[in-house]
Amino acid sequence: RLRRLEGEVYLREVVNEMTMALDRPESEIDLFEVGLQIARLDDPMLDLDYYRSAFSRLVVDAGSYLETHALEGDEKERITALTDFLFEENGFHGSRSEYYHHANSYVNRVLDDREGLPITLSVIFVEMARRLQIDGVYGAPLPGKFMVGLDYEEEDKTKSLFIDVFEGGRIIDRSGAVREIWELLGSAPERSSFHPADARQIAVRMLRNLVDI
Repeated sequence: RLRRLEGEVYLREVVNEMTMALDRPESEIDLFEVGLQIARLDDPMLDLDYYRSAFSRLVVDAGSYLETHALEGDEKERITALTDFLFEENGFHGSRSEYYHHANSYVNRVLDDREGLPITLSVIFVEMARRLQIDGVYGAPLPGKFMVGLDYEEEDKTKSLFIDVFEGGRIIDRSGAVREIWELLGSAPERSSFHPADARQIAVRMLRNLVDI
C-alpha cells in the first residue's frame, strides 16, 4: 500500500510539472521539457538536468552550424541547414527495427540513441527551431506519420514545405506529403491534418502512442 501511495504521489508530481510546462503562451512552451516530463512517467530516476544541458549544447552546436551553412539567413535556408545538421551531421533517424519499443517515445532516449518515432523526432526538431528563432516551424499532425511543417515567404507568397523526420529529414512539398500519406494509409489526409498542432495536441498524441504501445 505504501508503494502504491508513493507511486500515486509521484504521478501527481509529474502531471503537475507537465501542466506547468504547458500552461504558457504557445510561443513560449518548451516541447523538449514537455517530452522529458512524459519520459518521467516511466523513469523516476531520469536525470532532468543532464538532458536539459545535453539538449542545450546540441542547440548551441546547431546555431554555429547555421551561421556557416545558412549564409542568406532566410527561413527556408536555415531550416534546410538545420535538417542537414540533425540528420546528416548527427545521424538522427527513424527507428525501424524496434518501432514500437517504448524508448522511441521518450525524448531523452531519442537524444541518446539518435532514433525515434516521427513525433519524438519532430519534437526535437520543432523545439530546436524555436530556440534558434526560426519562424514558421510547426508540428504537422498528419495521420499515420507526424511531420514538421514550415510556412515561409517567397516572391510575396506564403509557401509550405514539410520535413519527413522519419525518412532522414527528407524535404517535400504539400503534394509530396499527401502522396506519402496516401501510400501509407490508402487515403488522402484531411485538410485539417496540415494545420499546425499546438503543444497540448502534441503532448496528447505522444501519450496516446505510449498507451497504444
